[in-house]
Amino acid sequence: MNNFAPEARCAEFLQSAPLKARTISILSIFLVVEPSRGLRGRDPAPMRESELDQQGQTMLLWIKALHLVAIIAWMAGMLYLPRLFVYHAEAPKGSPMSERFKVMERRLLKVIINPAMIVVFASGLALAYLTGYWQAAWLLAKFALVLVLAGLHGHFARCTRAFAIDANQYSARYFRILNEAPALLMIVIVVLVVLKPF
Repeated sequence: MNNFAPEARCAEFLQSAPLKARTISILSIFLVVEPSRGLRGRDPAPMRESELDQQGQTMLLWIKALHLVAIIAWMAGMLYLPRLFVYHAEAPKGSPMSERFKVMERRLLKVIINPAMIVVFASGLALAYLTGYWQAAWLLAKFALVLVLAGLHGHFARCTRAFAIDANQYSARYFRILNEAPALLMIVIVVLVVLKPF
């Protein structure tokens, strides 16, 4: 008998372990052992990507790198901007602190968040086409959530303009709650990309 017998050991563990431990173990198998195959065990490599020559594969890697950098920049700004709104809403209108927040919000939006979102969409659409995933259900679901995130981006831009003319109508508590929305969307999007559940 094989001493290693990973299948037997795994089956024995899953039968004896508590529910929480079993759940974590199963998720670990999907995320660590075979993260690229998805929940249904499909081969994730579409024909379009496999048919690219060496130069095309190199270009694809550069686009992926650009996409990831842009996502990090976009999400950093989307998580930080509503936090600035929280403090700005608590600052007296016309005060030096309020004026400082106006400058910070405007620069964050125009220098980081807006350009990053443009690069995310451009590189993401290019990747969807080049890899052949553009018809996959998980990618369509991800794209829908990214559109929700873009709508939230637009709302933040409107709030920035309102703060710039001292016309904000929302409370600090509203922005504290809204600050969680980008993080929740990001979590679901990452799960869709890594697990490819459908």
